[in-house]
Amino acid sequence: MNTFITNSDENRIDNDLVRRSLDGDRTALEQLIRRHQGFIYNLSLKLVLYPPDAEDVTQDVLIKVITHLSGFRGQSSFRTWLYRIVMNHFLDMKKRRAEDMTSLSRFANDGDFLLAVNVTDEDGLSEEQIAETQVMCTVGMLMCLSREQRLVYVLGDVFSIDHNTASELLSTTPEAYRQQLSRARKDLYSFINQKCGLVNPTNPCRCSKKTKLWIERGFVAKDTLLFKDQYTERIRDHVEANITKGAIMVKDVVADLYTSHPMLNPKSTETLVEKILGNQELIRLLRLNEERKH
Repeated sequence: MNTFITNSDENRIDNDLVRRSLDGDRTALEQLIRRHQGFIYNLSLKLVLYPPDAEDVTQDVLIKVITHLSGFRGQSSFRTWLYRIVMNHFLDMKKRRAEDMTSLSRFANDGDFLLAVNVTDEDGLSEEQIAETQVMCTVGMLMCLSREQRLVYVLGDVFSIDHNTASELLSTTPEAYRQQLSRARKDLYSFINQKCGLVNPTNPCRCSKKTKLWIERGFVAKDTLLFKDQYTERIRDHVEANITKGAIMVKDVVADLYTSHPMLNPKSTETLVEKILGNQELIRLLRLNEERKH
């Protein structure tokens, strides 16, 4: 279960897994990793775009969580403590490939070329290829926001985290968070409204046209789609089923683009868990930190 739900039962489960992990219970540590890695991964996808980069971010965050696990004092819920580590890691990490202006340009500035693109049945574009383009393009356009704005927007409008929780994660006040979210919405809408035909039908961009163009340019590979993982729900389904008390489901055309994205599992889930749990130095540090605490 990978949500921001922080009721007493969820807190109890997390706290018990932390205690057992620190006592050397490998099974408990594995359960703790699996319990939270899905949300971390999907959040990372919206922040860095490419699945391999999101997997790297997820692994780095989980390693930080494990090595600092003895520092969890229970003053907030474990989920709040953990996700604050996610936020800080993202804000401090080195720039990823999707964050440079060259990358942003290729996601957004195809308007003149698309006017001349003609899509026919002979092109043989599949629904999966078009969906791949739409996910890549819309997440790519999030890069027009600063890292701080991306975090604020993704927390607030994509995953519908309530303002009190989000402001606590970002170490600000609820009112300041609401103002930041408002600015992020306006900046994103201003950018995407000038580029995307899904938001503004007067724009020349159409997903099928962009798919054809991106396949020709090598941005989308016909047979190795990055977002074709098996999934059982979309973000909006996940959020509606697990929405935090006090959160507000945003209903606007831009947010709807992002909440329609699939909730994915990292392709290397098993490898990731095995790599972390098989790192003896990491486990030694976990034990050492616990001994120092006492």
